[in-house]
Amino acid sequence: MYVKPIYDTVWMIEHIDPNMRMKAVGNPLYTNEPIILKHCSTAHYLASDFVDYRNDFGSEYEVCVHSYSTANKSQQLILEKTGKLNRDQPTKFQTDQNIWFMMTSNDPNLNFVPNISKVNVDDLLFKIKKLCIDKGIYGLRGLSKIFKMLDKANSKLLSLEDFKEGLLNHGIQISSDEISALLVAIDKEKKNMFPYEVFIYILRGEPNPKRIQLITEIYENIVKPRNGKITLDEIAKMFNPEKHPDVLKKQKTPEEVYNTFMYKWDTQNPEALISKEEFIEYFLDLSACIESDEYFTEVLKSGWQF
Repeated sequence: MYVKPIYDTVWMIEHIDPNMRMKAVGNPLYTNEPIILKHCSTAHYLASDFVDYRNDFGSEYEVCVHSYSTANKSQQLILEKTGKLNRDQPTKFQTDQNIWFMMTSNDPNLNFVPNISKVNVDDLLFKIKKLCIDKGIYGLRGLSKIFKMLDKANSKLLSLEDFKEGLLNHGIQISSDEISALLVAIDKEKKNMFPYEVFIYILRGEPNPKRIQLITEIYENIVKPRNGKITLDEIAKMFNPEKHPDVLKKQKTPEEVYNTFMYKWDTQNPEALISKEEFIEYFLDLSACIESDEYFTEVLKSGWQF
């Protein structure tokens, strides 16, 4: 702090998601929501080192100006691939050391700091699912694929670090307290690891029986002339995006719809067999991000050449 009006004292509040940062400029700031504080002069962020210092006043943390950002390059690569990268667009998330809250109290007479470590897991799951839905019909499917790519041992389990990295790769940032709360709720076998398929199943919600029946009928029509088996290459040849609702509405090109559809399969081996279970799981992930039964039916039926 300094009494003279110099630029070294100017700070800017920014959105924690780099993809939303430019869009959020000028919008209202909501209390009790995570933010980052950028020091305008140095373009770095206010940080706390999380070291518990003891002094005459009790326990406290030191603060400094330092940017703690994710080390991976996945966000930058995704932006480059989609043509959205520019010089003004940040590409990395700030980690927990840079996350702050403008806190309010329910009662002005309260004289203590609210405890933000208590996490409502149901609300957190709702928030994560909404963020997936905001990414479009492949939002949940994309997160599922990222988790499977991080699971090098194919153990169906992820460490806390890999789980958090998977969320970040998908543009979802949650705090360490929220990660811990999710682990307690989902890790029923107490392995201190995330069973990510269980997590995806919870986000997906209870499957709609009518939609499962429709997916099953599509699969049976596809495999019927092929002795009950089909490869990814055969699916690629049968999928026709020309009548996809997003193409008909001119929201996407046929090439965009086709490339996205093919990329979201767990395997990219053209000779790999796609089982009935895998086919149903693929479209249930899409179903979780589509509210309308009519639109889901359009998406499912419009792309096939029987």
